Amino acid sequence: MDEADITQKARAFVTKVDVSGIREDLTPYVVAANAKVKKDELDEGESGSGNHFRHPTN
Repeated sequence: MDEADITQKARAFVTKVDVSGIREDLTPYVVAANAKVKKDELDEGESGSGNHFRHPTN
């Protein structure tokens, strides 16, 4: 399997999932991927804590 095959499979997977509300709810993607979401508490300044990334609408 090469990179083009992987890209094609990923695109096919995503087209089957309703990602219209993905910013508010990951559930459709998580269910389709048969995955689990784990929440980790991050310390101040730790990557992902919100101090390094600001959404353009905020």
